[in-house]
Amino acid sequence: MKNYMLEECKRCEDASNFHYGIKGKRADETKLLIVGNRPDSRVEAPVLEIVDQYEAAFSKTRTCKNIGNLLQFLEMSWEDIYWTNLVKCTFPNDREPTTEEYKSCFEVLKKQIEEFDPRTILVMGEMPYKLMFHKESKKNSVSKMWGEILSYGKTPAMIAPHASRVCVPYCTYSEQERWFMKIKSFLRIS
Repeated sequence: MKNYMLEECKRCEDASNFHYGIKGKRADETKLLIVGNRPDSRVEAPVLEIVDQYEAAFSKTRTCKNIGNLLQFLEMSWEDIYWTNLVKCTFPNDREPTTEEYKSCFEVLKKQIEEFDPRTILVMGEMPYKLMFHKESKKNSVSKMWGEILSYGKTPAMIAPHASRVCVPYCTYSEQERWFMKIKSFLRIS
């Protein structure tokens, strides 16, 4: 895997640990983009300097483990996807970004999507859904849209719960399998 860096954003005054995400070696073949909400505060955890700090710290998070479980079910690996978050930084005391900060990050995400030109997008979480599908989100909450396929431009995008909500112990094994099967079906038809 490599870290995909366009250029570092400096829009938010107290943000740190800026990162565009992780782009697998085969992501340009699969063209699968998975968009999460924001980095877990543990991306600031101290790690060995010989390993990319973001990737090493991210690997310890529940989100990473759950995406890993999903990828295993899909018979894929991190090398097959481009993982990014709507928000690219962490904030002091793990504070929630402001509406303006989310909007600012969305401008960066739009550039990423344009440059990567994905074949499919898996949107995991409320804020990516709200900003990527603003008109739809005015009519339907994210939970009502889970499992729905919308178009982001010309790209099919499936709306899914945040990665921390689609795996055991935060849902039952049958719910986890149902979500994994829905996502697998979406990827097959896209």
